[in-house]
Amino acid sequence: MTPSLILTERAETQLGGIEKCLSKGLINAVCFYGRAGTGKTSYAKHLGEKYSLDVRHLDCAIKGTNNRLMEQLQFIASSGVLPMNDEVKPFNRCYILDEFHNLPMKDQCRFKMMIEDYADTVLFLICLNVSKTKSYEKSVESAIRSRCEGVSFDIRRDELESHASKVAKQFPMLSREVITALLPDMRTITRKALLAS
Repeated sequence: MTPSLILTERAETQLGGIEKCLSKGLINAVCFYGRAGTGKTSYAKHLGEKYSLDVRHLDCAIKGTNNRLMEQLQFIASSGVLPMNDEVKPFNRCYILDEFHNLPMKDQCRFKMMIEDYADTVLFLICLNVSKTKSYEKSVESAIRSRCEGVSFDIRRDELESHASKVAKQFPMLSREVITALLPDMRTITRKALLAS
């Protein structure tokens, strides 16, 4: 686990299993979903650096980038050029597809063949925001969901108390009430803790 992230025990357990599979190259696509500020992109960057030689962070929220994004991904994925180093990692490249929920379903579906075609060499880490009204299932095309391991970064109601305790240990300058009110948004909690220090 990355030291600065505070995740639920459920997410930590699931991510531990995913990391075992990634280390052996058994899976090449993971989808991190949850509310904004929960650590999805930070964790994706951590995994990308740990399991691939070259990490590319791509923002799917930028309008009009869909075709250029696909062209860039296909060119880089099929290119044999890699960074010069002696490291051996399970994947040559990693694409972090951030803000994936901003892509229309038909554009999301275009990634399904890339995930399959580059299964041995490219790691795809998809990050997207969900909400009470727009679930993971409504935010991601079914062909992508079937090719990815999905990990929720949200906190269930039954996990709230234990998670708030973990956060309070790391940020003792914040009251338990403030922490509970802000969860699951760890980005805002971290910012408030820095301002309180």
